[in-house]
Amino acid sequence: SSGVNAEYGGQLEQAKEVLSPFLEVSSFVEKEKKKDPRITVSDLDDDLLEKENLLAEIISEKNGNVKKLHGEGHTVRIVHVNKTNRYAVIQLSPEVRKTISESGDKLFLKLKHHVVRNRFYVVQCYHCQRFGHVAGSVYCPNKDKPATCAFCAGKHDTRQCQAKKANEINKMNCVNCEKGGSKEDKRHAKSHPASSSLCPFYVNARAKLMETTCGITQEEKNQYVTRAREDLKSKRLGRWAH
Repeated sequence: SSGVNAEYGGQLEQAKEVLSPFLEVSSFVEKEKKKDPRITVSDLDDDLLEKENLLAEIISEKNGNVKKLHGEGHTVRIVHVNKTNRYAVIQLSPEVRKTISESGDKLFLKLKHHVVRNRFYVVQCYHCQRFGHVAGSVYCPNKDKPATCAFCAGKHDTRQCQAKKANEINKMNCVNCEKGGSKEDKRHAKSHPASSSLCPFYVNARAKLMETTCGITQEEKNQYVTRAREDLKSKRLGRWAH
């Protein structure tokens, strides 16, 4: 006997119906394992920025519900510290993230409360401006071609863009929306650079990260996408009004 592996665009039942007269059809669907959530904590004191272990210890010791869960083996791990901008990125188990959310998205550190927010790191290539890989990666489709500017979509490095340096907003043009988007995206292209967090391509990339993060609901993702679209539309209409 022989076997056939087929990918059928997610329409499993239709595939079974088509193939069953000819083959013994079986299926195994493995869900992608979701990642533990991450948060950003800002406005940190110098000693917490210098000593990551101290920060993790204080988070666990000064917040009762977190302390209980950490004692049961749940994760509180410092992923990254930015001393310049005074923030830290922390990876948590879903249970710890939930208890922080139930406490108003605040952590008590030393003598004050710090508001936390979800952290979704969207990877963007600053050579071609596409998402999902970094500059210099073998996955960059334009790695052997000139760089594309994030500000005006010209064939030069964004740091060398004269229009950007002169703040010539009328020359702003998102290459992703201009070349790869829908008609609606193309209408937005002149309203933002490719590096904007309101760009539909950025929003889609972030939404996918939300889908693969534990504890993020479909409603939260939908609310984020809707809000970003409304903000981009307002920005575009506001620009036209001037």
